[in-house]
Amino acid sequence: MGGVALGAVVMGMMTPRAPSNDILNQLIKDKPEFYKFVDIDLATARDDQVFDEPGTFIWVDNQFARGEVTLTLNELKFGKFDLRRQKYVEGPFYRFFITNGVGQGRIRLFISRGYKAASEPIESINRAELAARLGSIVTFDRSGDVIWLEDFEDGIHRAEIDLSGLGATVEWSAERSLRGVYALKMTAGSDASRYAEVKGYLPFPALSRIGYEAATTTDANTEQIEAYIHLYTGTMMLEWGFKFVAATTAVSLITLGGVWVPIFSGALPYFETRLFNLSKLGIDPSAGTYYKMVTGPITMPIAAVPCNVTVPDLTQMHLELFYKITSKPATNAVVYIDSMIMTQNEP
Repeated sequence: MGGVALGAVVMGMMTPRAPSNDILNQLIKDKPEFYKFVDIDLATARDDQVFDEPGTFIWVDNQFARGEVTLTLNELKFGKFDLRRQKYVEGPFYRFFITNGVGQGRIRLFISRGYKAASEPIESINRAELAARLGSIVTFDRSGDVIWLEDFEDGIHRAEIDLSGLGATVEWSAERSLRGVYALKMTAGSDASRYAEVKGYLPFPALSRIGYEAATTTDANTEQIEAYIHLYTGTMMLEWGFKFVAATTAVSLITLGGVWVPIFSGALPYFETRLFNLSKLGIDPSAGTYYKMVTGPITMPIAAVPCNVTVPDLTQMHLELFYKITSKPATNAVVYIDSMIMTQNEP
């Protein structure tokens, strides 16, 4: 920029000054670059990739971003900005670093040098809250990007059913619901293996963090509740799952070798078929681990517990979801399920 040190130029731009013909003439002569756009394609993963772009202001256009993206200014020792939630960053900088996993879409950064282009938000509530107020079933844990919703208002024909024992059924029911009119009603058998199970199929997802959420009831005849995610890669099957056992009030995760590892006890729900309890299981397919288990107000401690792995498994690529209830002997436990949600690009 005419042989003048960049730092002096940037700081000079930040200093208000009266407009004059001399300034305009100098601008016309030097034609400095006051702004530029930098596009971050989230289909490519980055680990602190450096961008040697100096400036005084960054405006973030993240409306098409689906995935975790962070920015660090100047030096890696400084903290990271979450670009999914950041609208702008103001202050002089001489470079920045970008880190992101493989996601979808892109983020566009408007790099300004000497002035800022920003506007005040016109909405009084954010888009997630607006969607919730308009009737979305995504109201419990709003993180991640929704890839599948099931509220059972149009039936239960998408579920594959497996039953064991006298009186075991899976029905489309208007007896109970969390939202709308209908829910899926599961009645476990009173003898044999004493269970009822539903299974659903989804396409192979983007290998970002994934969330599995459901609203369920319980009754006093429930012995245990299990939920599973099976991810078939074409060469192996990755299995995540949790189990709640009523007698011990323990929640466990399935891990390597099919071993159940307790992570929490004292999670005794109120046994009432009109009360829907909300839970969300978070998994990381790329790392082969769990990262989150939330039930109501309880966040259960998970420290990179590995999932179960079956190798080899040549089943074609897809994802399966399971929900299973087991009765106490000589009883028929009844569970209602509503508002099942799958998300990807979890933070």
